Amino acid sequence: MTEGPPRRSLGTVWNDFFYASFDLRWAAVIRIAFASLVLVNLAILGLDLGLWFGPDGVMPLDASRTIIDPSSHTIFELLPDTNTTVRVCFVLAVLHASALLVGWYPRVQTFGVFFWLLAFQNRHMMIFDGEDQLFRLVAFFLVFVPTHEHFSVHTLLRRASGPVTGPAWGLRFVQIQVTLVYFATAVAKLKGVEWRDGTALYYVSRLDDAFGRFPLPHAPFESLAAIRMLTWSTLALELALPVALWLRPTRLIAVAVAAGFHIGLDYTMNLFLFHPLMLVCLLAFVAGPSPSRRGDDLG
Repeated sequence: MTEGPPRRSLGTVWNDFFYASFDLRWAAVIRIAFASLVLVNLAILGLDLGLWFGPDGVMPLDASRTIIDPSSHTIFELLPDTNTTVRVCFVLAVLHASALLVGWYPRVQTFGVFFWLLAFQNRHMMIFDGEDQLFRLVAFFLVFVPTHEHFSVHTLLRRASGPVTGPAWGLRFVQIQVTLVYFATAVAKLKGVEWRDGTALYYVSRLDDAFGRFPLPHAPFESLAAIRMLTWSTLALELALPVALWLRPTRLIAVAVAAGFHIGLDYTMNLFLFHPLMLVCLLAFVAGPSPSRRGDDLG
């Protein structure tokens, strides 16, 4: 009677999961794509700096502190409350994001991006939403990823790229965050009667300020059967992705389907950078881990 494979200890499973080898070239691609989105985000935010963050804007510093958790702080509490302060801080944020884009000390720059995103979001939380929270979380996770080994100033200076693979356990947190986004979204939708009865997208398609970003056929949104199919398909996809992304046989298919889902939603809805950011996060599943490692996922 043959014995099965030896049981692995909890510590071994933990190490295999968090220290599996990732393709560091993809980690560098994620760094470049993320930094590009941060710069776009800052460019739009910079159009009205004084209005949103200045002492004479719509949300003075004292007023902003009354609508946020007292334990949530911002560097603006310690600095002079002037428009010059806001502009200098904004320029520093742009410099950090630009240095991250080219890969100059990217761990330092990623932390700088995280710091300034947190500072501005806590300064005026009323104009930020879940997309901005995801920006902040991804910035924090990338602090722990060796994104400098490829396509960076470091590789140009030493005239050679670093190792192709390596432990990039920070990307594990990006993967976990992606699946939590899908799962939490599906659970929240299931609480709504319209999502359960299949009519939710009828109401979504009538939101003139958010839906209809580009031309769309009208017929699917005038048919109750089509509306229900689209609504329930959205729910089914968001419930399936948290599992399919972790199973090795279905991972790349799940990434492709999720990418098509986000591209389609970005075409139809005005949600700024949320869907491009989710596409960047999905690259963490393309980056690895190496399929030669055992116990690195659910497959």
